[in-house]
Amino acid sequence: ALWEDGRDIGDVDVLKDLASEAGIPESFVEETLADESSEADLQTAFRNAQQTGITGVPTFVSEDDHAARGAVPPEQLRRLVEGA
Repeated sequence: ALWEDGRDIGDVDVLKDLASEAGIPESFVEETLADESSEADLQTAFRNAQQTGITGVPTFVSEDDHAARGAVPPEQLRRLVEGA
């Protein structure tokens, strides 16, 4: 939605549209955003990701913990998967 269509994924209405397109009830977005425990869970997930070296999207991690971050050329992903 952001990269292909330039939609603001920080906008609640955009999130509700995307949820609906994915078959998720629009009410789920509002309920989740209003739920303090959901926010705490998200913050914990962000901290855990940062501690493991995930600092951007996308991040690809191989079985031996090597990573490719961001938009990388296909050849780099191939080397990551093949362990080169």
